[in-house]
Amino acid sequence: MECEEYAVLTDDLRKEYGKIIAVQDLALKIPCGCVYGLIGPNGSGNTTAIKILMGLIKASKGSAKVLGRSLPTKENSERVSYMPQELALYTDLTVHENAQLFSELYGLE
Repeated sequence: MECEEYAVLTDDLRKEYGKIIAVQDLALKIPCGCVYGLIGPNGSGNTTAIKILMGLIKASKGSAKVLGRSLPTKENSERVSYMPQELALYTDLTVHENAQLFSELYGLE
C-alpha cells in the first residue's frame, strides 16, 4: 500500500473513560516518511492516542486515518509497530521474546 500525503491524519479525536477525558480535540497531520514522537507527562493521553492510532481501542469522537485507512482497523498491524513502555514489558524475557509475545497476543505472525 502506498502512503498518501499523510501517514497519520486525525481530526477532533477524543477518548473518554466515563467522566475522564483521556484525549481531547487531537488534530495531527504527520506526513509520510517522518519520524514522530508523542512526548508528555504521564497521564497526558499519549498512550491512549497511540492505542487509538494502532486500532487497539476506539475513539469516543472524531476521526483518524493511518496509512490511508480509517480507524479503527487492525489491517495496519503488518505495517505499523508499537511497543509499550517498560512498565508493560516482562523483564525476565528478552526483547525478542517480548516482541514475539505481544505479536502473538495481537494475532500477528
